[in-house]
Amino acid sequence: MGQKVSIIVPFYNSEKTLARCIDSIIKQTYQNIEIILINDGSNDSSNVIASIYKKNYSEIIKYYIIENKGVSYGRNFGIEISKGEFISFIDSDDFVEDNFVENLVGKMDSKTDLVCCGFNRYRGNDNHICIKKNLEENDPKNLDATTTYVWDKLFKRSIITKNNITFPEDVSFGEDYYFLTVYKLYCKNMTSVDQCLYNYMDISGGSITNSFDDTILDVVKVNKKVCEYYIEKKCFDKYSNELLKCSVGFYARRLREFRKYNNYDLKTKFVVEYLAYFKTYFPGWKKTVNYYKSTKSHFYRTNKLLLKFYIVATDLYAIMRKSKT
Repeated sequence: MGQKVSIIVPFYNSEKTLARCIDSIIKQTYQNIEIILINDGSNDSSNVIASIYKKNYSEIIKYYIIENKGVSYGRNFGIEISKGEFISFIDSDDFVEDNFVENLVGKMDSKTDLVCCGFNRYRGNDNHICIKKNLEENDPKNLDATTTYVWDKLFKRSIITKNNITFPEDVSFGEDYYFLTVYKLYCKNMTSVDQCLYNYMDISGGSITNSFDDTILDVVKVNKKVCEYYIEKKCFDKYSNELLKCSVGFYARRLREFRKYNNYDLKTKFVVEYLAYFKTYFPGWKKTVNYYKSTKSHFYRTNKLLLKFYIVATDLYAIMRKSKT
């Protein structure tokens, strides 16, 4: 029958998507699973939907209602009560292919501690893309070799519990990156399935938030947490280049999103905090920031004066964009 897989699904007000998500898990070709549904204080009909599934599939579904504390708390709660040798995290907005679990488990063995797969990303009704990040090397210490998500992966519960790995509960963004980057520190090898098995519904259009708010500052906070963890474990120097690459990736993507929103003060605060973070943890960071994944220099990323002009320009662009809608 194979080793048990615990599938953890926290949800909050997911009445429109929850049934589709659960149905896709129930249909898995891999039979030895437990589905852990965690209601994070929903006030819509999600409770009714989950209760019906619990009643009809009581042999594989566990259902808990908790106080609204966020996705990290829900996932940590799920890990604590899980019984499977392997753990998967699925978001309630999304759904998986029938062979999602089977194919991931099929790649897991005594020498492999992390298995990834490709995913289908949907934006709106028609915009779909299949994303495969095939691993060129199986060393998990190549921190930038995978996506920063946890939902396209399979984890070993023993590694999580032995090393007390948890999702940070004091942030609203970047909790996946923290959990994954800490987990990789204890991995021997990782591998990937060359198929898109997870269906990710990108309702935010690729943005960290639908309404540009202080959540963006959690990007800096999470990166600091990761660095401090690696420092505590006395391995920061060994992996500083990898950590910097990941940090720069977050920074560059947020700057690209600036044009969508107009909020000069918040954008400026984000830049100031991020540049201070770079300076504190990574001497010589400017060259990496300027040339990361680019064929030309982006001086505005590191020069504070040019960044101010850039922020003003993106604010004006956002205002003009809104006026046309």
